[in-house]
Amino acid sequence: MQAASKARGKKRAKKGRGSRKGKEKVAYDEEEEEEEEEEEEEEEEEEEEEEEEEEEEEEEEEEEEEEEDEEEEEDEEVEEEGEDEEEGEGSGSKEPRKRAKGSNPWDCSDGRVG
Repeated sequence: MQAASKARGKKRAKKGRGSRKGKEKVAYDEEEEEEEEEEEEEEEEEEEEEEEEEEEEEEEEEEEEEEEDEEEEEDEEVEEEGEDEEEGEGSGSKEPRKRAKGSNPWDCSDGRVG
């Protein structure tokens, strides 16, 4: 008989009815659940922020690497030009000079001689 009344008391306590202790316990359990949910949300937000920071760092590293690669390429080009000048090959650029579209090197109408 006592077990049945105890079980009924637990059910009432869960539903928030009955004894004061049950109501207090239900309220306490709800508070705990809310706190846990808030903690989980905070943890998720922190994880998202960390992921964003990591992505930003990776992007910055990639940009730095690209800049370094470009600088290295420029340095190599300058070195090649220097080597060409030492060998007496002229200005160093092996590519023909580019001129504006439509310009004819033999046209002297603009006042150039040659």
